[in-house]
Amino acid sequence: MKQIIIFKDNELALLDVISEYLGKEDRQSDINLINSKRTALEGVARSISIYPSINDSVSLGGSFRNINTLVRRLCDENGRDLIFNMPTKAILGKSYLVAKLNYFYMISYIISDSIALLDLRRKVYDILKNIVFTLMAEEVFVEILIDKQVSVDLKEKAAIRLTKLWEFRLDHGVSNFAPSLENIWGARGALSPVYGTFLGASELMQLSTNLNPKVSDFFEKVDFSEDLHSALEEFLFGLTFEELLFLRKSMNEMGRNSLSDGEIRELLSGKPTYMLKKNVDPRDFYSFFITRNNNSKFRLQAETSGPKKTLEEHLMLHLLAED
Repeated sequence: MKQIIIFKDNELALLDVISEYLGKEDRQSDINLINSKRTALEGVARSISIYPSINDSVSLGGSFRNINTLVRRLCDENGRDLIFNMPTKAILGKSYLVAKLNYFYMISYIISDSIALLDLRRKVYDILKNIVFTLMAEEVFVEILIDKQVSVDLKEKAAIRLTKLWEFRLDHGVSNFAPSLENIWGARGALSPVYGTFLGASELMQLSTNLNPKVSDFFEKVDFSEDLHSALEEFLFGLTFEELLFLRKSMNEMGRNSLSDGEIRELLSGKPTYMLKKNVDPRDFYSFFITRNNNSKFRLQAETSGPKKTLEEHLMLHLLAED
């Protein structure tokens, strides 16, 4: 039986420091809550680990299954039936990761009232981001598998990374991918979008100054297709392709060359579909990605204009090709 990773070394060290601080503050009820939820989380992880390894070979009646047959099945699915070919360990493991996310959110609330724990709160925030981007990486891998335009070679690479992620849940299979997603999101957080021509040139220059070599290499080498350009604009401005078209048309009719946040909201009759600010909750990263991804799939099915892939999927395909 192979245990999935429950806590990494830095997470265990952080939990010890937080418990020590709470002990000094005589906050035993908070310590008890953290410990009881930790015990429950460890129990979930152990129960998932009871399931056979995804890498095991098994004969069931007249059929034979191993990691290679799983990869082939994953690559052959059209998306609608993918869930029926996912190992139970993979489905439960994702639920475990969400449970772990909620566990650290609980801890963030417990220590939120202490200025003295500002550094610890930042470390908890980093853990939350790591979990969110691991979940996001899994979603992007799945999107690659069901994307009919992606080559079999890249689908196989995505499927292999997925099986490693499903087996251990953290660090395995996404070590070259989740950090790249986190990096491009971190770079976006430092942006100050200018809602002028909405071309994204100045925003892209700002973005490039905060990218790591892997992500920077993507922007230098990739062929900037119309789909990628539109997906990048959505990512940079926090506006849908359709909203950007409408705002450009409105500016042209008004004879304007820029818009304020307030004017954008007024023109869009309220809050835009997604317009994120700095220092957002990590869950908003995931929500922003899922919303853009759903919109891209709708455009694909409806055969309408606009990006059919998210920026994250474009980036992941590049990383898979280079890996």
